[in-house]
Amino acid sequence: ECKGDSTPSTVLHLNAAGASPMPTEARDAMVGYLEYELVVGAYAAQKKRPHAAREALATLLRCDVEEVALLDSAQAAWARAFYSLNFTSSADRILCFASEYAGNAVAYLQMARRTGARIEVLPMRTDGIADVPALEAALQRTTTSERAERPGRTLVALTHIQTSESIVQPAAAVGALCERYGAVFLLDTCQSVGQLPVDVRALGCDFACGTGRKWLR
Repeated sequence: ECKGDSTPSTVLHLNAAGASPMPTEARDAMVGYLEYELVVGAYAAQKKRPHAAREALATLLRCDVEEVALLDSAQAAWARAFYSLNFTSSADRILCFASEYAGNAVAYLQMARRTGARIEVLPMRTDGIADVPALEAALQRTTTSERAERPGRTLVALTHIQTSESIVQPAAAVGALCERYGAVFLLDTCQSVGQLPVDVRALGCDFACGTGRKWLR
């Protein structure tokens, strides 16, 4: 209920996929830290009460602490991973599915225009699931002799759960194929991490990018 410009007395929040409400525990921890910082100063507070976010994320994702990086946004993290791959020519391939997040797709187009890397958009099944056999066929398309003549890098990109749908894509099956055919697997977990178990070892991804403002908040 909301009267005029007053603060609503009751809110039913249904947009955790965009940004979830902050839980009481997180709010109390943040306010407590800021109050402590007012007393001792920022540097002393950081030294005496260091956060353990990377350790907590490593436990959640089943990976090593050294494999966790914290950036200012999920898109920045995804871009850092993608642009680190150093595509150089038409021998390089980017395999993605028709359900790919639009912001990621723009980066593929920019990379292809700049380097000549080839983009292959793979189909979805009629039920909205990524067509895993189509991915395997695409990975098989480059034969051993072609790899020897034109060595290149193959990236497979997948959005674990789309922003607009609740379908969970078969990331583990995609990861298994990437390992079998020597492709790099970049997984967008913005809508899955914190909502579903995301074990990066079991999924077989080389990079997993997520956000703290949705299901982890």
